[in-house]
Amino acid sequence: MDTILDPTISASVEKDWQLVLPPRCTETDLLALLGAEINRLILHDFSRLLSILYRVDIPEKKLRQTLHENRDRDAGHVIAVMILERQKEKKKLREMFKRPDTDDQEERW
Repeated sequence: MDTILDPTISASVEKDWQLVLPPRCTETDLLALLGAEINRLILHDFSRLLSILYRVDIPEKKLRQTLHENRDRDAGHVIAVMILERQKEKKKLREMFKRPDTDDQEERW
């Protein structure tokens, strides 16, 4: 069964890529929509693509290596998978370093 996309990841992708994702978007749905948008940007607005990839923190060296290793696959899909993985990493890091809510005002600065 395909995983329903986390709402925080959905919101981030919609904001960064100016896409409207369907309600209860699955990871497969996201990869298809995002892959198509990336392919469109590769052909028509490459500088914007690079700018977005920089903003979502996809390292250029890793991008080049991954694309080289997957030459026979659709570049848009390969990059979309990298973006989804990076969004999941960011979410996991935010959860790890999230401060617990506390009602004790003295502990707050």
